[in-house]
Amino acid sequence: MWLLLLLPWLERHYLWALALVVVLVAAQYARQRLLRSLSKLKWLLLATVLIYGWSTPGRYIWLGVLSPTDVGLRLGFDQVGRLLVVAASLQILLKRLTSNEVFSSFYLFLSPLQYFSNVRARFAVRFALTLQVAESLLESKLGFKALLALILQPQPPVDHALVLSYIPINRLQLSLLFGQCALIVYSIFLGMGGFWR
Repeated sequence: MWLLLLLPWLERHYLWALALVVVLVAAQYARQRLLRSLSKLKWLLLATVLIYGWSTPGRYIWLGVLSPTDVGLRLGFDQVGRLLVVAASLQILLKRLTSNEVFSSFYLFLSPLQYFSNVRARFAVRFALTLQVAESLLESKLGFKALLALILQPQPPVDHALVLSYIPINRLQLSLLFGQCALIVYSIFLGMGGFWR
């Protein structure tokens, strides 16, 4: 959460330094997961550069109708840097956490919804199931067309049960959580003051 909230405030040099560090850590700690996720994201990254490069006003790179703009390419590559940070940090996180820990984290994160019936538990279970399906799709060797066909076809009813148990946090983890929340608020405060520029 801290990385996601920090990314919009960062100038280019901070952004690319952070992207380099996070991708290198992910390559060291979760190399196979990172390579699988980047192979699935390559078209999104390319489309991001193309959309920004050819739709943002600015100075044209070369003469002609099909020329991208300098501002567009810069914004497109910055967005690619943000996506790389998110993808790499997510692979580090998912390498470290089990399904029950992911469910418990999201369940804790949704604690403000505890007053609305069982919405909190349903959201947490759906998030854990989505991550599990995304994980199985990442591990598959399917191409884009086969993957799209698999997603669009009707899914058979589930014939097995998935048991997720909530793991309560201890006092040390709770203090770390409050420290992270304070870091997030402080980073936003610094961003509004122009510290990251």
